[in-house]
Order: sequence, then C-alpha cells, then structure tokens
Amino acid sequence: MEPFDLILLIVTGDLMQQAITRSVVLMWEEWEAMVEKLRDKGVPFTIGPLVRFEGRNGEQARIYSSDPCGNVVEFKAFRDPETRFLPFDENA
Repeated sequence: MEPFDLILLIVTGDLMQQAITRSVVLMWEEWEAMVEKLRDKGVPFTIGPLVRFEGRNGEQARIYSSDPCGNVVEFKAFRDPETRFLPFDENA
C-alpha cells in the first residue's frame, strides 16, 4: 500500500491542533514489531498505540509520532486488510 496524506486533529486539554500527517500501512505483525522497537529506543508516541474497531470490519492498530523535523507520522495496520473498506459490523 502507498502512504497517503491525511489531516489529524490532536486535542490536548483546551488546545486543538491540526496537523498533516504521512501514513505508513504495515502488516499487523510488522506493526507490532515496529512498536516494540520504537519503545525500546525511547521514541515518544503522540497518540497510541491504540486499536480501533476491535473485532469489526476495518479493525486497525495505530500510533502517531513525530519525525526529527516535527512532521507527524502515522503507522497503522489492519487486522484483515481485506475488510478495510467494508462497512462496520454493528453487531460485533
């Protein structure tokens, strides 16, 4: 998958900050290993790690961090990439 730009709203207390991010999509196991490596190196996460839509179509794991120039980078993985564009299963 190709990286894509998106707008990220970061809410901290009363401050809402808008940032353009660069997203990198990995396979689930690669994402888990990368999170551990970043933690081991002391890289701070702006948001996450978190899992959204757990047990549903589009289940995804995400972290956000900043590169040395201050650009926000999102790393994410879909539990099942085939379901990423399917409607959510409301009963799950």
